[in-house]
Amino acid sequence: MENLLIRDYLRQLRLIYEGNPWIDESFAKKLNGLSEEDAFRQPAPGVHSVAEVLSHLIEWRRELIERFTTGRPAFPLFDSEKNWYSNEALRTRGWQQLREDFADTQHRLTKLWEGLDDDFLNKSYQDEYPYHYMVEGIVHHDLYHLGQIGLIIKMVTR
Repeated sequence: MENLLIRDYLRQLRLIYEGNPWIDESFAKKLNGLSEEDAFRQPAPGVHSVAEVLSHLIEWRRELIERFTTGRPAFPLFDSEKNWYSNEALRTRGWQQLREDFADTQHRLTKLWEGLDDDFLNKSYQDEYPYHYMVEGIVHHDLYHLGQIGLIIKMVTR
């Protein structure tokens, strides 16, 4: 059972979450110490807060976990309110709960991917998309929004 690719994706997922990646930023570095007030602060009207972006990441990670464990053929998040919950809705969950939910998805993804081999990544979940596409996609999605979170934090804490 070869798992070189999946091990590399796991390495990347861990680095982005709490390691020391080449970009010198991780979610832990960005989010640790961020106050609840700043987490929910929108830097400008119509611009997402850190809490909104984190919730978006949580929901896409949950979608990926669901896809891998049940084989569901489509992504209902595109047209769902779960894709971008409002700041007001997220305030009822609280900053600590959002952080815990993000940690939970990290743990669940790590455990799920540890049980895979590279052959699995070549199987299709839809005719045109192999699982490899989703694994790589969630890493890219995390990186994109990590940068966005960094910009938001700079805008709300200056």
